[in-house]
Amino acid sequence: MDSGQKLTPVALKATGKVSALALLLEGYVQADQNILCPLCGMKFLLLLDPRDRRDHFHHGDDIRQVMVALQQKVAGDHAMGHRNERFVFP
Repeated sequence: MDSGQKLTPVALKATGKVSALALLLEGYVQADQNILCPLCGMKFLLLLDPRDRRDHFHHGDDIRQVMVALQQKVAGDHAMGHRNERFVFP
């Protein structure tokens, strides 16, 4: 990972272990929280840039903003049977 390039927060279906591993190898870290589909409870891992986890995303409103936006994308995908494995923060 280029130390100057910032990684975009990603929600990844918890069953997508190969994809999660690939992102972890790119430099992502798993957040303490997960994203849950509000309609069925399907779990998505929240992956962040290590700097975000360590700094302002670790606590405060920024992490809540990311989680709400990604949870809305997950909820929108529910009607299609959660075909999408990965959602990127806008």
